Amino acid sequence: MSTPPEASRKRYPPKKLDAGTLADLRARVGFHDRPLSERRFEVLCGIAAGLTDHRIGRNLHIAATTVKVHVRLLLKDLDARNRAHAVAIGYDRGILPASEASR
Repeated sequence: MSTPPEASRKRYPPKKLDAGTLADLRARVGFHDRPLSERRFEVLCGIAAGLTDHRIGRNLHIAATTVKVHVRLLLKDLDARNRAHAVAIGYDRGILPASEASR
């Protein structure tokens, strides 16, 4: 029996951000083409995955207050009004890979 198409696809952005997942995301979108630092990209991926500052911090091994600083600077870099707007800008500019569900 074959695997259903939904099960064979990777979920982007993933709920758990580990080194392999981040490397895969970087490779898919060409990290060098993005206007963000690597850390801000990781934070943006966490926001897109719906993670809290605390969970993003735990995944990246940094404090939640440090995540908040990165979020504030990320919003400024992208000229975004809020987190949802930052994620939308990330998808529009190709910073984040297009969702598998939208294909």
